[in-house]
Amino acid sequence: MALVDYKCLHAIYKAIKDREYDKGIDILNELIEQKDLKEEVISNKDSAIDMEVVHNEKYKDSIFEKQDMYLYRGIMQFYLKNYLAALSDFDTSYFTKQEAENRYEDNKSQIESNSIDTDLSDVGLCALNVNEYRFNIILCNILVHLKIISR
Repeated sequence: MALVDYKCLHAIYKAIKDREYDKGIDILNELIEQKDLKEEVISNKDSAIDMEVVHNEKYKDSIFEKQDMYLYRGIMQFYLKNYLAALSDFDTSYFTKQEAENRYEDNKSQIESNSIDTDLSDVGLCALNVNEYRFNIILCNILVHLKIISR
């Protein structure tokens, strides 16, 4: 198991078992920062790199993608009643996933491949789908408005 997966699972475990959402958020912040640095390194490499290879490498690296980390951080923010922070994380998770899918589709259309293409974007254990995103956003907005009204 990749170290990133272990740390992400550890953050989720701490949040669920010990209700230590702050510690889970700290771990996820660190992981998101590491992912950002890794993506910067990949984007600065020679553009002649086969984008299909780069896409497939992300599946070898870890189960949890950047959008998953934002999703879980949003859930932890939600349980801490930081609804605006949770909204921001849910939005970031959704749009990060959409950008990744758009980049993959753009690159996929440019690559001529003799092998059978397999789209793994929908089989991830933690893939955020549109309905989850909408539910999370609606719930957070309701709670933000209830919190404002109750003041």
